[in-house]
Amino acid sequence: MNQPTTLSVITMPIPGTRYAPKKFKGDYTRVRDFVLHYECICHANNVTADDEKCSSILQYCSTYVREIIEGMKHFITPSWNSLKDEILQYFDAAKAEAKFKEHHLKQLVDASHKKKMGSLDDFKSYMRKYVRVGGWLLAKSKITQDVFNRFFWKGLPKTLRHRVENRLLQRDPTLDLSQPFVFDDVVKAVEHVLRRDRFDDEDFDSDDSDSDSDSENSSSSSDDSSDSDKEEEPPRYIRKTTKQKKEKKRTSETEKERKLLSPSKSKKTLHSLDEEEHTAVKQDEVETLIKKLGSMTIEDPNYPLLYYRAIKLDTDARLILRLPTFMNQSARPSRS
Repeated sequence: MNQPTTLSVITMPIPGTRYAPKKFKGDYTRVRDFVLHYECICHANNVTADDEKCSSILQYCSTYVREIIEGMKHFITPSWNSLKDEILQYFDAAKAEAKFKEHHLKQLVDASHKKKMGSLDDFKSYMRKYVRVGGWLLAKSKITQDVFNRFFWKGLPKTLRHRVENRLLQRDPTLDLSQPFVFDDVVKAVEHVLRRDRFDDEDFDSDDSDSDSDSENSSSSSDDSSDSDKEEEPPRYIRKTTKQKKEKKRTSETEKERKLLSPSKSKKTLHSLDEEEHTAVKQDEVETLIKKLGSMTIEDPNYPLLYYRAIKLDTDARLILRLPTFMNQSARPSRS
């Protein structure tokens, strides 16, 4: 019968295996998670001695990181809690704690309220982006709950805000409008307004699209409801130089596509357009004269003059117009 294995530093998971921490190479965004993971496996394997904790962590580090740790004060004189603080300090764990600021949230809100949000998928995409930035700032006490609620509301398109506000007031007519609407209440109201099983969901989508069209000119078709995780990044830093280069490239490509005409061809084209315009004006005048003559009698004293003008503009007009009186008489055969 196999005896149970005694947990100790010997039973710590081998680097690269399932329960071992991923090799730490000095990334400040991973250092805190790495240390926490290491402490968990130490606890699971009953490793409590400072010297064992300090020495065993090296096997889960890259050569570069291992050499740094070996030079730390509390590795040389083993003290795990102090060494842990040193590792977090040397590999700048505090930098990861400052990944978002309030202006990142403002940029996200400013970009979002200009976009179409006519479906629940659009709203859920915005909510994920907002919670990623705003929720982190709230958890770190960088913003208050009121600011969190107010910014979330401002990120909704104007037409959607009107519909959601009506829904909130229907549920609670005494709602205090001097305070930002509560995040959870807004989410429930939007889910009701944009519910997927509405009988007129397509109609509402088109209404939102029309009413928000002026503010959507700067947005692209990539803001569809099927946003991927890659599109969840907030607008953190805008690289103007890159944007200007792209616009310049598009402009040059457009100029290449539109080849300029030579002076002779341009002159010929303008002359052709002038002739077409003259013909069109002439044809309009003939049609007007024919209509006017059709409503007159041939005895009318003005009829011959208008008739003459019409056939001067278009000789084919005589085929459908009645001859004036004097021409009828001259056309009669003389009596012998």
